[in-house]
Formats: sequence, C-alpha cells, structure tokens
Amino acid sequence: MLVNKIPKDKIKYCIENLETMFDPQVERDYSMLKQALSLFRNGAVYNAAIEGDTITAAVQDKSDTYTTTLELDFMEISFCSCQLKDEIFCVHKLATLFYIFSLFDSPGEFFNQWKEGFKYTATEKMPPITKKPILEEPKKKERTYQEDSLESWLTFFNEKYIQFSKKREARMSTYWNYQRSTNLAEDLYETFYPTLLDTVMPSSPIGENLFHFHAALSVFEKILENAADIYSSSYSNHYTRKYLGEILADIAELAFNVRKSIIERTNADEKILSETPERLVNILLMTRDFQYDRLYLFQIACSNLILTKEQLDSLKRKLLARGKKEEKLKELGKVNFSSECRLALAHLDFIVEKDKVAIKRLSDGPANEVYYYTTWFKSLAQNKVWDRFKIWLSFIEKRMNEYIHQYGEQQLKRELTTFYLFYIKGYANEKGKEDVYINTLQTWLPYSYGDFCEYLLEQKEFRMWTELQLFAGIAIENIDKGLLKEIEEKDRSCLLPLYHHAVEAAISEKSRDAYKQAVKYLRKLRTHYKSLKKEDVWNSYIHMLSAKYKRLRAFQEELRKGKGKLIND
Repeated sequence: MLVNKIPKDKIKYCIENLETMFDPQVERDYSMLKQALSLFRNGAVYNAAIEGDTITAAVQDKSDTYTTTLELDFMEISFCSCQLKDEIFCVHKLATLFYIFSLFDSPGEFFNQWKEGFKYTATEKMPPITKKPILEEPKKKERTYQEDSLESWLTFFNEKYIQFSKKREARMSTYWNYQRSTNLAEDLYETFYPTLLDTVMPSSPIGENLFHFHAALSVFEKILENAADIYSSSYSNHYTRKYLGEILADIAELAFNVRKSIIERTNADEKILSETPERLVNILLMTRDFQYDRLYLFQIACSNLILTKEQLDSLKRKLLARGKKEEKLKELGKVNFSSECRLALAHLDFIVEKDKVAIKRLSDGPANEVYYYTTWFKSLAQNKVWDRFKIWLSFIEKRMNEYIHQYGEQQLKRELTTFYLFYIKGYANEKGKEDVYINTLQTWLPYSYGDFCEYLLEQKEFRMWTELQLFAGIAIENIDKGLLKEIEEKDRSCLLPLYHHAVEAAISEKSRDAYKQAVKYLRKLRTHYKSLKKEDVWNSYIHMLSAKYKRLRAFQEELRKGKGKLIND
C-alpha cells in the first residue's frame, strides 16, 4: 500500500519547512500554496509512486501534464517538467507534496493554520480501511443530489455549510469574536466554496455550469446572511466587499458561459433554469445591506439566464406584486424593498430594450438611485449602442443634476461624476458631440473639476483652465509648478489672473509674512509683464496697488525693500 511506504517523518519535516519558506502575508507565496492546494483538491495529482525517499507523480494543470520528482532528503534537487529551475518549489511540486501528505493528515487544515499565522499542529488520520494499489483509479463518487432539482442542490449546499460551520467553530474556538467575524467572508470563499464543487457534477456541460453558478450563489448568500456580524466598521465592510466582488466575478463568468453555450440543453437544464429566477429574487430581497452587489448579481444573472418571454413576464408579474406590498410598507415608514423592486423591474425593461418604460419607472424613485444606473450606461457605451445611450444620457444628466445638489455623500458624487463622464466623453468623441461633453462638465461642477481640468489641458485651453481655477478657489501655490512652467512657455498671459488673485489674497491676511509672499508674486508678475512687453500696464498696476493699500505700512516697506524693489520713491 502507498500509505505504508510513506516516510511520514520526512513528509512532516517538509511540510513544517513550508512555514519558514512561505509567508502568508506575501501575495506570491499565498497564491502559490493556494493554487497547489486547489490542484490537489481537484484531483490533478495522479500516478503517485514512492521508492525510498523519492516520490514521483503526474500533475494535470489546465491543458498540460507535468512530471514531478520529490527528493525528500534533498528537496533542492527535486524536479518538475514545468522547468522553473530557480525555484525549490513550484505549484506542481507543492501539489504532489500535499497529495502524499493527505494520505495521513489534512493539507486543508495545514493551509488554514498557516494563513492565520499559527504553527502547524498534526491531525493524523486513521489508517485507511480499504486497501488500494498504488496505481488503482480512485473509487468513483456517487451523486448525492437530484440532477434536475434545484431544491435538492440547495439541500446539498446547506449540508456542506453545516459541516463547514462545525469544523470552523472547532478551529476558531480560541479566537476573539471580532477576529472570527472578519475572517468569515474569507473562509466562506476560500474554504467553503471549494467543498461545494468537490462532488460529481451534473452530466451535461450546461448543467455543470449551472451547478457551479448556484454554488457561487450559495456562497454569496451565506456572506450576506453573516454580514450583520461583520458590518461594524469600514475595515470589515471592505473585507466583506472584497470577497463579494470575487464571487460576483465568478457568477458573471458562469452566467455568460451558460448563455453563450451552443450545446443543446437537457430537460434537467431547462428545469433548473426555470427555477433560477425565483432564487435570484429571494437573494435580491434578503437583506438591506450591500444593495449595489445584490442588484448587480440580479442584473448579470437575468441578462444571461432569462432567455424566454414567458420567464421574463412571469418574473415581472412577481416583482410588480411584491413592489406594491413594499410601497405600502414604505408609506407606513417601515423597512421595505421598494427601491430593489423598482430597479429590478427597470432592468427587465432594459433587457427587452424598453428604455423609455424603464426611465419612467425610475423617475418615481429618488435621485440618489442614479448610483444603480451604472451597469446599464456602461453596457450601452461598451457595445456602442449610441441611439439607446442618447436616451439614457438625457435622463442621467437630469438625475445627476438633482443628486449633486443634495446634502452629503461628496465622495460618492465625485466617483459617480468621473464614472459617467468617462463614457460621455467616449460618446462625444465617437459621435462628434463635444458640446454635450463640455456642457456636462460645466453643469456638474464642482464634482467634475478634475475631469474638466484634464480636458482643458488636453485642448490647450489655458485661459479657460485659469478661469476654472479661480472659480474653484484653487490657490496658485497648490498648483503643480511643472504645469505652471508648461503654461508659461505656451502662453504666460493666461497666468496673470492667478497671480493677481494670489497677491490680493496674501495682502488680505495682513501680516508681515503674508506681505512678503505678496511681493514674491508681484515680482513674478513684473517678469511676466516685461516678457509680454507690457511694462506700461505693469507700472500702472503697481502704483494703483500701492495707492490702494497706502495705509498698510508693513506692506509699503516690503514693496521698497532690496535690490529688486518694486517701487522707487
């Protein structure tokens, strides 16, 4: 038996050395061990054999197969056909080591202890009951769910969650509650998620994608269920959102794969697809937290999986009925999901290109819902559906105008402004509508300030750029010196208003240091006027300024100081 040939002490020594060779805080190290563990768990290691202190195996990685040889006494001379000669370990050698280690201990437990910064503690397994030859194919797993029943799939996922929770509770029993909570989202994604896929998949390729899709939905759902315990700080919020983003990326890819598949669907596939919309609505309306993430999941799933008019109409009827109930709750001042229902219905309208119907529906909601229009706007711009884009542009401009004049949320307003302007600029360039872009830049000030500056500099509109700085109250000392130098070389006259304004601002502070700063600006102004051959204008200005502030004795003294004095008595 292979297990009887294992030099356990040497394998344990190699595993313990991983703790010193790899640091969980280093992204490259973490990724290597995680990928190796994934290869092992997915059955990529096979044909393992042991001769003395030498282990050989084959590792399937994507479309390639690699041969590995581990020399337990001299790991430095171990070999892998992936040809990473400068590395003691590659992911294939690590996967092989995990495979051998798994015959008497748990690589998953080692990985979890390692990433948490704990020293590896052995959890040796009982000797296997059945004998298995070295090269014998592993016994095939049996499917533990009904292939054509979504309810059966969800039961399977929940059983796996109960097992995961028990193991995690035992492992985390010594942790403080806060640490246990903030790590939960990561554990759900990194540990629980792979267990859902460690089973016999449905027999059809589309069914396999759908099973993976619903497994990912379950992870998303569990993160939301536990969000109440981990939504207590900006750190934990960021930590949770990170893994929601990871799982949403998987969901988007899987849904797209189902829609684009040219393989004929089986009856089981069609049954699962018909039961999917109801689950999407349940997740959309399960909590008040992470509204954007819930809506985005609904949008990408519906766009790719609801492919018949009957399904669409049925889902719309359910949402309309639920929406009416939620509106009544809203009128009573109770917690409600009226916003989610309205946005979900608008998305169903968007799918069938009923843009005006969607816009009319959205007009009944508050202006801050413009945050949730981003997916539609981006989709139309990226696909260059400019006729529809133009319809949405008018509506979004109106909603943004309302939203930016509401109190609070300055950071979100800036982010939304930058997001929408990026796609409006693309539309303007594509359709020759530069006036539309400029008008939007002007209308959305001050939140469009950064984009407006960038545009004016690109267009060499330095005079208008100067007016924008004055409008925004940007002091000249806060402007990049390199940029000022560049404008000076192109057209120094554009800078004159900035220096005049800076002089007045400094004098208004009425202190000796401020007067000295004002004189520095005045000397710069004198240089500019001389270069522009407008010394008469300069002379008139400096005498007017001196007369205007004749009662400020300290300022008058600074004007007459030094070799470069500005006024000669």
